[in-house]
Amino acid sequence: MKEVKILVVEDDPLYAIELERMVHELGYIPLDAVDNAKSALEVIALERIDLILMDISIKGEMDGIELGAKISPLKIPVVFLTSHNDDQYFERAKAAGMHAYLIKPFNQFTLSSVIDSALETKEDKIEPTSAIQNTVSDSLFIKTNNKLNRVKFSAIHYILAEGNYVEIITDTKKYAFKISLRRIIGKLPSDIFFQIHRGYLVNIDLIENIDLSRNEVQLSRHKLPIGGRYKEGLLKKLNQL
Repeated sequence: MKEVKILVVEDDPLYAIELERMVHELGYIPLDAVDNAKSALEVIALERIDLILMDISIKGEMDGIELGAKISPLKIPVVFLTSHNDDQYFERAKAAGMHAYLIKPFNQFTLSSVIDSALETKEDKIEPTSAIQNTVSDSLFIKTNNKLNRVKFSAIHYILAEGNYVEIITDTKKYAFKISLRRIIGKLPSDIFFQIHRGYLVNIDLIENIDLSRNEVQLSRHKLPIGGRYKEGLLKKLNQL
């Protein structure tokens, strides 16, 4: 699998460290952060860079937006970062060919979603690292602490997705890791798991009842919401009298 290298261009050293930490925890490789356009261009000339997290207010004669416009022909996705919620900055960044525009502060979930989206637009499409290693006929193998844990489909109650993170809830444990809901759907049998909400997949075999007035599914001790666009499909999926 190709390693994903991300360059942080940020003039606040403490915030640069925080960004590098988040990038590392998301499974990507943070290059040594720089705080000015000259240093950034030197790194870009020497390294293969997959994405740049670019603060707008950097040191030197060129700000982050000007630098973004300069490197635009290189087709490196640029995510602009700023503390200023200002239309003028946004329009300039848009004209410079930005992929995304994040207002500080933002959390790791938001950053993950933006990075994955940016990487998917690259010509050589990079797939983010997944904790789901492989499947057999009745199970998933989930990697945690350098171990592959076999989790049978029948033990999974439901799956909760937020951004590009999911939680798999079983009868005894909860597994949390980075993967998009779209990718995990592709690894699960459609005759057992059904999406009932934009953030929920449910094990149909474990549904105890459905409250049609509240739009809720009851699974043992769990009550999960049914999204309006999924309700009709769920009802068609069930064997009703």
